[in-house]
Amino acid sequence: FRRAEEADPQACVAISRRFARVPVAPGTVTLMNHFPGTHILGRKDCLYRAMRDSPWLPAAYILPDDADALVEAAAREDYWISKPRAGGEGRDVKIVKRVDAELLSRPSCVSKYVA
Repeated sequence: FRRAEEADPQACVAISRRFARVPVAPGTVTLMNHFPGTHILGRKDCLYRAMRDSPWLPAAYILPDDADALVEAAAREDYWISKPRAGGEGRDVKIVKRVDAELLSRPSCVSKYVA
């Protein structure tokens, strides 16, 4: 990585381990663990929307927006995996056989479970 001019507030001015030093105001710097513009890689809903047309991607539904389509698909499929739109470390990941009102009301990304 190259050092950018400190006068440019949009540039990464230094890379230290896995954190980027990004100027947020003249004379101040903040540490970020993502590069600007790469949030799509860390959010399941954004990543799915960007790759929705990929033939290798299992059917997935972003809730609550796609709730009706999920209910229709759930009548044909057995198991589903539900993950929060953002977050990690396995928190709130659920494998379910039945799609119920509680699942449909939570903001999440639900896809066909592929074992």
